[in-house]
Amino acid sequence: MRKDHMVGLCLHHDAPDWDKVRGLGTKWVRHGIPYPWADRVNGTYSEAFLKAVGYLKVLKRQGINVLVSTPAMGSTRYDKAVGDTVWHPGYPAWMGSMDEDFYYEALAEGIKEIVRVVGDDATFYQLGNEPDFGVFIGPVTREQNVRFNKTSILALKEAGPDKKAGINLAGVAGEHITEYALWLTKTLYRDEALPYDWLGLDGYFGCWQPGGPENWKPYMDTMAELSQKPLIISEWGYGTNYEAPFEKDFKRIEYYNNINCKTKRWENMWKGQKHTPELQADFIRECLRIFADHPACIGNFFFRYSDAEVCWQCGEHDCPTETHWGVVGVNEEIKPGYAALRDASRELFD
Repeated sequence: MRKDHMVGLCLHHDAPDWDKVRGLGTKWVRHGIPYPWADRVNGTYSEAFLKAVGYLKVLKRQGINVLVSTPAMGSTRYDKAVGDTVWHPGYPAWMGSMDEDFYYEALAEGIKEIVRVVGDDATFYQLGNEPDFGVFIGPVTREQNVRFNKTSILALKEAGPDKKAGINLAGVAGEHITEYALWLTKTLYRDEALPYDWLGLDGYFGCWQPGGPENWKPYMDTMAELSQKPLIISEWGYGTNYEAPFEKDFKRIEYYNNINCKTKRWENMWKGQKHTPELQADFIRECLRIFADHPACIGNFFFRYSDAEVCWQCGEHDCPTETHWGVVGVNEEIKPGYAALRDASRELFD
């Protein structure tokens, strides 16, 4: 049994049934906090920032530790107003372009303000989100990506030298670790001037990538050796719905992030079986055993607690790619994966 393992959850729910959340054995929640200021550095706090800080206090009152995630560089997602999937910068427009020095000055001040306001309510920080993955890179160049990440870690450590920080990688395309993930890890984690404490890995084998739980071990082995840091599995999970009903007339627009949103079914399947709630439960049990056995793994954050009503990538209600990841449904009805996550976490991580 592993002691002091971060038994975590990507909650993504404003008002969950806290008894059900705690019933999973959840000790940690990953919680995003947006950029602080709406208008200028040291200006007016945005409503989103104030809401996120308030929710962090709610989590603490529930006895849950928080891993804070700071804003990504941006994301390519569905925009209802545009009616298409487009790039959205992760930071306010007044900061200017990532080509300009002022952008990074404002970024640094924002990271420091997040650390200052959060204070003792969090020690662990994830800086950005999947900076090696096209959906979260968009038009950002490699030079800008590196500068963004260097600025973030140095600002965080200036504001909170005791804070424990890392980035999380999408890492895998097909059955192999991507060149971008390997390059970014080497660039950032082998720079002795950049004081990273851990490396986060995201993976969805059998869904976004082919394979299954067995693919986690070589992925973890390679990245632990490359980074020379402890690993946190920042996101992992298995969808419970294979495809949307064929009879529905979806509004198929010209561009999607991925083929799964276009066809409304998964390209990959674990064991060659269609995604079901029962298969999710088996997947959970096998992954947790692998995480518990790996000496570099200090925590895992299951994605996610509950299903979502709408796919954030394409905007369709029935699209399986971003709607059926939970161990409970939209109305918090319990799936087989709930008991699997609860029981395996108790057995393996006390």
